Amino acid sequence: MERYSNKRRHNDDDDDHSIKRRRDGGGGGGDAAIAAEHLQHLKEIAENTRPKSSVILTITGAGSSIITTYDQPIKLNPKRQYELALLNLETYYSFPNIDKTNNRLNYRKDKNSSWETVEIPVGCYEINAINASIVQQVGSKDIRVEADVNTQQCVLCIKGTFEVDFNIPNSLRVSLGFDAKQYKKGKHRSENLVNILRVNSVLVHTDIITGSYLQGKIEPIIYSFFPDVLPGEKIMQIQENLVYAHVTTDTIYRMTTWLTDQDNKKIDLRGETLTIRFHMREC
Repeated sequence: MERYSNKRRHNDDDDDHSIKRRRDGGGGGGDAAIAAEHLQHLKEIAENTRPKSSVILTITGAGSSIITTYDQPIKLNPKRQYELALLNLETYYSFPNIDKTNNRLNYRKDKNSSWETVEIPVGCYEINAINASIVQQVGSKDIRVEADVNTQQCVLCIKGTFEVDFNIPNSLRVSLGFDAKQYKKGKHRSENLVNILRVNSVLVHTDIITGSYLQGKIEPIIYSFFPDVLPGEKIMQIQENLVYAHVTTDTIYRMTTWLTDQDNKKIDLRGETLTIRFHMREC
């Protein structure tokens, strides 16, 4: 009986030691695993709190396409990932809505006269400015165009024996909303809506990023906007909520930046200076 009791106490002690070992991590192997896990956690903390490198890139030039070559290439750590955001953009609202493709109108004083051509100089116009140019070139107010802001149409006013012909190449009718035909005395409302603003959105491209699409195709677009100023005034775009795009290279020898409209057609700044600042950072 005493032998049985001693044996039972011995087994109970063994069980207590086993429980203690399990609580302590199962012996030496468990201790090593816990230490490794703790070390990995410390490494992750160190990595997350490590200062990340960043740089400001400023480009400037005349026109809507700028190629920047770096005398000392910007070398990035190939083991890291980098991203780019546009900070601000400055230029002038100089891109024309009237150019050589939509600036002509033919007229004659009566049916016995020869047709003459009004050619609006390339520039940024509202309808009242187009009207002023027509009146000046015709030398009379017998041909006028007016905007109907309520219907978004244009009204062509013709007096006397004057006639207007929009059925010509590069006609103003494209912007004013008229059909390709001739108009005589009277007030004529455009058959279509005025299309005086050819640019609906300005897209900023730069060739060192990816992750953006335009009409289903990959395009390196980093920012888009529409000017909140009148034609001829200074554009100052400042991005408050930065949107970053992935940088595709680990060495930047040069970068090309350009502006297009919503149809991916190059915007003509007519030689005005364009300045853009980018923020590139390690992510």
